[in-house]
Amino acid sequence: SNSDWIQLTNECNVPFGQDNAGNPFDYVEVFNSNSSTYGWNSDTAVCIGGDPYHPDKTKIEYAVDVDTFLLDAKEEPFKTHLQKDDTNFWLKVSANQDQVYTNMIVLSVDTKKPTFDIPVNDDTPSGREKNYCSCSSEADAVCDDRPFYYTVKVQNWGENIANGITVQDTLPPEVEYIPGTAEYSAEYSWSQKKALKWTKIEDGTGDTFPLASPFKVAETMGYCGGGDCPDTILVRFKVKPKAGLPKHAIIANTVQIGEAGGGVYLSNSSVPIRLHFDSSCPSIPDCPEPEKADCLGEDTTTCETDKDCTGGFKCVDGFCKEPEGGGDENLVTNSELTYDRGKGSPDKANIGIIPTPSVDLVLARFSLYDTASGTGDFSFNSITLSVQKDSAIKMTNIKLYYDKNSNGLLDADDPEVSSLDEVTTQSMPLAIAKNSRILKANSLHNFIVKGNAEYVGRVTSNNKLQISINSPEAIQASDKGTLTVKNSGNVQLASWKFEPEKGFIVTIGEKDPAVPGPKEINNTIPMMQIRMKSMEGGSTLTEITVKTTQASKKFGEGINRLSLIDDSNGNGVLDPGEQELGRCTFDATTTICAFDALNLTFANEGDQKYLLFVATLKLGSDETAQISIPTNKVILKNRSTPIYTLPVSSKLFTNTCVQGDTSCDGSGGGDNTGTTENDGCSTLFID
Repeated sequence: SNSDWIQLTNECNVPFGQDNAGNPFDYVEVFNSNSSTYGWNSDTAVCIGGDPYHPDKTKIEYAVDVDTFLLDAKEEPFKTHLQKDDTNFWLKVSANQDQVYTNMIVLSVDTKKPTFDIPVNDDTPSGREKNYCSCSSEADAVCDDRPFYYTVKVQNWGENIANGITVQDTLPPEVEYIPGTAEYSAEYSWSQKKALKWTKIEDGTGDTFPLASPFKVAETMGYCGGGDCPDTILVRFKVKPKAGLPKHAIIANTVQIGEAGGGVYLSNSSVPIRLHFDSSCPSIPDCPEPEKADCLGEDTTTCETDKDCTGGFKCVDGFCKEPEGGGDENLVTNSELTYDRGKGSPDKANIGIIPTPSVDLVLARFSLYDTASGTGDFSFNSITLSVQKDSAIKMTNIKLYYDKNSNGLLDADDPEVSSLDEVTTQSMPLAIAKNSRILKANSLHNFIVKGNAEYVGRVTSNNKLQISINSPEAIQASDKGTLTVKNSGNVQLASWKFEPEKGFIVTIGEKDPAVPGPKEINNTIPMMQIRMKSMEGGSTLTEITVKTTQASKKFGEGINRLSLIDDSNGNGVLDPGEQELGRCTFDATTTICAFDALNLTFANEGDQKYLLFVATLKLGSDETAQISIPTNKVILKNRSTPIYTLPVSSKLFTNTCVQGDTSCDGSGGGDNTGTTENDGCSTLFID
């Protein structure tokens, strides 16, 4: 027979290799009464003629004969002949000795509805739609003291287009969702087995888990065929095991994948993924949490040019991508790295007072400078910050950002380079994401740490939270040779206290102004923001005295005027229409400016105000200006009310360029005097 044809057979219609005379031939009695019948509850076929190889002709019936055959495209020998996306196939019927009076064929081709059950294949060796990603190297294991990712892969392995695809997940009671970590990708590389672009899934009200109800991931989804699934959808989110779980705990979870007209599919063929705790997890500094690159792909950043990308990545087709060779080809050799407080850091003497809880608080800033011969890059791999805190202080949702334009402010386009779910010890280990490690040598790089802080229980007066870099060993970095981290000692980055239950608070404001560059510093600019709060109410502020510090030029020398502004919206910016509460204009040099005619009322419990000190500066090259409110220089009408926490100082405003600071154009401080009070800036103030 023609090899392109397949003979249809079943248990009762077997191929005959010879005729009754012994002549060889290849023939199957398909449309014949020698076929099979099934009873209403039969499990196997009954061959009408008895043994199909030796049929009993007395049992063969000559009557109406209906033969039905089911051809399954997934089984051999039909698999290679019935391919998905085929538009036709041939069916040939022939007769030998039978008397064929009437021959009719009714053909029905059925395609299967969309199905999200992924078969085992090279792209998904486990065949799991719901999976996980953790620091543990054991199978189906996680670490009980750190986060892990749940991942979901959605592919349509049916034979019809799916519509309105949704994902819903009911988290097991043993874990808690880490807000802000849910995301999905509709751009998947089959060859790289990872996402090409991620989109954030916004949390529900109050940072609740956004997949608790069905979340639509695609309007339509084509079916898999031709060796890949072009409409693959990936979902991932981060969770952490709850404290106090037994070591033998099992965390079981199933995701629901829905389709507009096809009901709900339970992942992994309705078998929950069951995770256990690994008793031999790596140390937290070695793996604080799994890297996104190993959990379906690292974050991706859109771009227009290479300048929009960090970590040595290049702008390719609108996305920041790692160059061939991993970006290591430009590393310098045997460089020296120094660390210090970051741009925008508060004065070392300041202790910020914060409410409990404080959410999305800028906790600290630090900077790195790598000195190398020639041009090139270095790799910043991790940093472990030292945290001195009371056991009652809880720190969560820690994120490290790269201060892209080195302005000391957390801007919307500053990339997140590391994160930590919770600070559980006296250290804050932050592993840098792979796509953010490569930095230029001989340039100053600034970083900002943000997170949530809370004092659990009654706040005591001596509570304190301090963040620092305590030694060179805290920083892990590398180049092509041996990179050395210079010992700069213990560098204190920030100190905090939580608001007491009683008294009056004076502290640096959250929007304390950044120090401008040399081109802008000689101008009328905000110099310090303070936040004042009455914990019990019934307070009236009558006087504030400001001094220059020893590091600063005096009033009337480099600081020509100082005004006190009611920063009504608390943004740390001098806005039109904001009320000037007082002004000091200096005819001679002095170190004191007293605002002694104030009458600011804090009537109710918890009332707070922001005040902004605006100065007109005229600094020569390398000259500095700094103001401070000393102890006992904030006067309330009721002088028995305790005041926390003085002194407070502004940042050090310096008319100079810091080495390697890309935000400074190096045009020279004294040559850019900017605008002085004689340039008309006094019109900003209303007498």
